[in-house]
Amino acid sequence: MFKFVTILLLSLLLTSYSASAAVTCTGTVDQIYKWNSMERVSIMLSSTNKWINMPTKTDEAMALMAFAANKPVSLYWAATDVTTCKDGWEHNRSLEGYWVIMK
Repeated sequence: MFKFVTILLLSLLLTSYSASAAVTCTGTVDQIYKWNSMERVSIMLSSTNKWINMPTKTDEAMALMAFAANKPVSLYWAATDVTTCKDGWEHNRSLEGYWVIMK
């Protein structure tokens, strides 16, 4: 019984320390651009300093709506190597995660 409890406690401790890094950036879509050689548009949020490539047509539509309406957005990076909203990724990296347009 003691071994079982010890193993259970160790597994709980190990899983609680294995959280992955992720960051949420909030702000407004300040700029949108698209190069003729790129397939999708990229956006710049007011809280970031790196361009974010929109991976799908749905993301592009959301970006254009948020830009036109000047609505705040919240963008969640699920990638474990993105840990900050400033200098957190290379320019034009495709969004890995989700985002929300807020009221």
